[in-house]
Formats: sequence, structure tokens, C-alpha cells
Amino acid sequence: MPQDPNPNQRPRRARRVIIWVMAALLLLAVAVPFLFTKHAEPQLVWLTPAQVSQATHAGPLIRLRYALIRIAGPLLRFYRPRKPQVQIFSDILRLDQTPPANLGLGFPAGTNDDGTCAWVLSASDLSAFRARLKTAPGIFIVSMASADGKVSQATAGVILSVLPKVMPGAIRLIVGLDWSEKIVSASNSLSLKTNAAVSSRVLIANAGGLILHVSPQKEGGATNYWIIITTTATDSRGVPLKL
Repeated sequence: MPQDPNPNQRPRRARRVIIWVMAALLLLAVAVPFLFTKHAEPQLVWLTPAQVSQATHAGPLIRLRYALIRIAGPLLRFYRPRKPQVQIFSDILRLDQTPPANLGLGFPAGTNDDGTCAWVLSASDLSAFRARLKTAPGIFIVSMASADGKVSQATAGVILSVLPKVMPGAIRLIVGLDWSEKIVSASNSLSLKTNAAVSSRVLIANAGGLILHVSPQKEGGATNYWIIITTTATDSRGVPLKL
């Protein structure tokens, strides 16, 4: 029977194989957490008006896709799953002599360069906030409601653009708001005053809300302007979903 001319080669090859296998396992152990770990998205991000406009205005390819979906809609409704409906309600109100501390909101989630503060509330906290508003002296200026999808509305000097997306555990909402009003001076001249200009992306729990407070210093007085944006994802029967 022929003998192996290099009997020591087999143990060496076995050791090399073991080393390579251990190195591969070590590399896999290091890489797996990075592959499967989701990076947490910030709850609130301030955007520029250009970023909001780019996000809420569909490009030519998206418009073509929507056109094809509309044409093939009667056939596709039997094959595609039903998307959740997203209802968005927006209220703007003015409160006199009522600072945020009196409304129990706590520290804001963020403040932009203009001094506008933002709070992101859960459904229960939003309900409690609305209850406290009933005891605060003030008036509602305008209310806006919308159905599913991208929304762009202009009412009473308020231009509101929102784009919701249902995410696991929350609704991602891109918000662009510009609120201006005409001012007539004592000399009967007309000017335009901007009360609020906000551009942001926010993660809101289902049936929760985004609360915006325009800085009184910006208004030059004690009047507080508030914007309340609530969003709810529901099924086809209007029942809120558990995200």
C-alpha cells in the first residue's frame, strides 16, 4: 500500500481549515448585529421648505405610476392588499395669556430657528391636552380635515401640505405649513404678516398629534398661536389600527 509522502500535511491542512472556519464565524458574529439592527429614526426633524416641497410633489415617474394605477384600478383591486386609510385633522387657534407651562405639555421635542416649539403627543396625552384647552381663554381660527394620502390645502391664509406614511409602530408625517394674514395699517396700507412657517418630519403614534406653538416674542405680545395636527390610520371600516 502506498504511503503518504508528507504525513504532516494533513494536520496542517486541518488546522488551516479550523482557523478559517473560526475566522468566518467571528466575522459573522460581528456583522449580524449591524445587518439586523434598525437605526432609530429621530422623532422630530426640522426640514427646509424646499425639502417639504420635494417630498410632497410627485415627479414624472411617480405621476406616470399613479396614472397607470388609475387606468388598471378595476383589475388591480382584486389583487392588491387594501392600504390603511390615514385621516388628518388640523386646527389653528389663538390663546390669550396662556403660556405652554399652563397646559402641562412639559419640555418640547424641538424648537426651530424661529422659536416655534413642537411637542409630539400620544393619543392619551393629546386627549388630556384638548381637555385642558377647553378651560383656556381663546378662539379657534380655522380647522382643516383631509382623507387619505398627500394633502395640500389653502384656507383662510393657511397653506398646509402633509404627506403621511404608515410605519411599524407610528405614522411618519411630513408637514409644511405657512400661515399668513393681511394687515391694514392706520394709513390704510396693506401688508402681509407671517404668523407661522413650519417644515418638519415627525413620527407620531397612531391617533396622536403634533402640537406647534408660535413664540410670543415673535408676535411681539402675549398672544399665543397654536397648531394642532392629528393623524389616525384606520382600516376600511374606520377602526383605528394597532401599528
